[in-house]
Amino acid sequence: MSDKSDSTNAIDDPSGEGNDDPTTTIIQVKGKIALIKTSSKIPATAKVGDTVTYTFVVKNVGQVTVKDVVITDTKIEGVITLDKTTIAPGEEATGIAAYTLTQADFDAGKVTNSATAKGKDAQGNPVEDTSGTTEDSDTPTETEVPQSPGIELIKTSQFNDENGNGFAEVGETITYTFVVENTGNVTLANLTINDSKLAEKELAVKPSKLAPGEKATVTVTYTVTAEDLKKGKVVNSAIVEGTAPNSTKVSDVSDSGNEGDDEGEPGNADEDNDSTNDPTVTPFKKLKVIEVTTTINTPIEIDIAKDDDNPCLVTETVEIDVYPTEGKIGDIEGSKIAYTPAQDYLGEETFITYEICCEETGCIKVKVIVKVICPNKFDEDFEIPQLVTPNNDGKNDVWEIPELKTRSLCSQNYTIKLFNRWGAKVWEKKNYMSDRVRFNGYSTNSLDFRNDELLPSGTYFYIIELSGGKIEKTGYIYILAK
Repeated sequence: MSDKSDSTNAIDDPSGEGNDDPTTTIIQVKGKIALIKTSSKIPATAKVGDTVTYTFVVKNVGQVTVKDVVITDTKIEGVITLDKTTIAPGEEATGIAAYTLTQADFDAGKVTNSATAKGKDAQGNPVEDTSGTTEDSDTPTETEVPQSPGIELIKTSQFNDENGNGFAEVGETITYTFVVENTGNVTLANLTINDSKLAEKELAVKPSKLAPGEKATVTVTYTVTAEDLKKGKVVNSAIVEGTAPNSTKVSDVSDSGNEGDDEGEPGNADEDNDSTNDPTVTPFKKLKVIEVTTTINTPIEIDIAKDDDNPCLVTETVEIDVYPTEGKIGDIEGSKIAYTPAQDYLGEETFITYEICCEETGCIKVKVIVKVICPNKFDEDFEIPQLVTPNNDGKNDVWEIPELKTRSLCSQNYTIKLFNRWGAKVWEKKNYMSDRVRFNGYSTNSLDFRNDELLPSGTYFYIIELSGGKIEKTGYIYILAK
């Protein structure tokens, strides 16, 4: 015997007459989709504001049709448009959207994110998937953003002539201006400057962070030294350092910013074939001051290159710019200048050379101060004319003794006395040559002759007597009367 099964379900036997109705099982089939998100490659030349293209592919990997499919992405505003929104099993829909790169993306070095696809199956059940790099994954899409950190330092200088004399002197200053620029595509931080000429190390740059294209300016002061003046200029470079977001260190050797310093240009500061790191050159106009001393009515040769290793002064022929007012400039041979004081001049005067320039030491002027003084000791062997001919012919009419004039100018007290052959004093004068009065053959202060009487021709004896009665010099003079 046998029997057919019955479902025992009244809805399977609407007539109510049978007891062998088949069993019906309803299977619930849910929709299934997979979202794959890919991106275009970002070129090395990309910058903020450029775009990356995302491609979205929604695949129906289930057994039922999915409709009303939409994609949302936190990196993209609005809903991403698909080429179709109803997708049958095995089919796919495609959408494309662009994302605009930000500075944060460049600093991060990548763009990482996911999208979501949502839809409904025939029963209205929600169907969704988070994007992945493959059909079976939800791995976020990561797009590399090329990082190119870069930095540039321009260092300029300005000499400060604090005393306004037109020349550099020890203790005056140079103002250095450093301009730091972020020339890369990522933000730089921890910016510092090192300069061997500055006492402060790791000079802080403010602001300490620079976005691409931004600049920061730092100004410092340097004090000129004697060694700087000797060289005629200050030549040096600085280094700026910073840190990129990925901890990479960036640096740059300063450039002068002067195109004339570039390789191949006149006055090139260096020759390393790199026109972006020329040292900053601050030339000086120097004034070398020389003080020399000579005695009254004594010429002197002045060597302005003495005790100086300046090749300009040694090799160049000197020319005078400002001449002395009392003395005279004579022959000039190279760095040697002949100077003659004015007759009977005592005092101090100055003359200045033209500017002399050479590449090694810059430009220099020389200021010469000549001090004309009295001698510490007078020459005891000075000459005294031995003839007076008072005949008004313009020759030997008066007794000229230049040495005594010098002594009078130097405040030495003395008396000169004249005696005839019998020892009688016929003439006397205190500090002779200190005024315009000259002995012209006529007697004064004589017991045997009247004052202003012409003395007879003959030989006379003289004595030069210093204050205190010391006799310094004696001798004879011949008077040839009319």
